[in-house]
Amino acid sequence: AALWVTQGLKWLNFALSSCNATALNPMTLRVYTSCILGYTGSGLSQIPNYGIIGVDGGSPNMQARIGRGTPYPASWYTLQNANGQPTGLAVNPNTNRLYVATATSPTSLDVIDLSTNTIVASIPGLPDQSSAVLLEGFHYVPLPRQIAINTVTNTIFVVNSISSTISVFDGNTNTL
Repeated sequence: AALWVTQGLKWLNFALSSCNATALNPMTLRVYTSCILGYTGSGLSQIPNYGIIGVDGGSPNMQARIGRGTPYPASWYTLQNANGQPTGLAVNPNTNRLYVATATSPTSLDVIDLSTNTIVASIPGLPDQSSAVLLEGFHYVPLPRQIAINTVTNTIFVVNSISSTISVFDGNTNTL
C-alpha cells in the first residue's frame, strides 16, 4: 500500500495490479489513475482491460481500491479498454482535459474531455518505447512517461525516457 498526500488530500492505493500513473485535478479534486481494471479469459490466456479510473478525492471518506477486484461504480470509469496501459497522465484544470500517453497507440498523446469522458483527440508523434518494460511480479509494466502542463500557455510536455527527449504539444491546436 502507498500513501500520497497532495494539497491536503490523502490517497491510499491498495494496488493488486500494475498502476503506473496518477493525476489530480485541483479544481474538481478528482483523482485519476491508470491501471488494469480487470481481466477477461482465464489462466495464461487472460486479456487485461487497461483503463483509467477517476474518483472524488475531495470526499473525506474516500478510500479507493485501484486494480483488480470488485467492479467499480460506473461513475468511476474515465476510460476503458485502452489499446495498452496508459503510461502518463496530467490534467489541465483550466480546460478540464486529461492528457494520456499511449492509451490508443504506443506513439500517441490522447486528450480526454473530462466533462464527457470522451477522447477528443489522439495526437501522433511520440517515440515508440512499447518494447521497453519494467517487470512487476508477473506483469510487464510499460515505462512511465512523465507529463507536465504549462496551464497558462496550454503547452504539454511529455518525457521520452528511452530517447532522452521531450515532446512538446500545443493543447490549443492538439498538435505536436
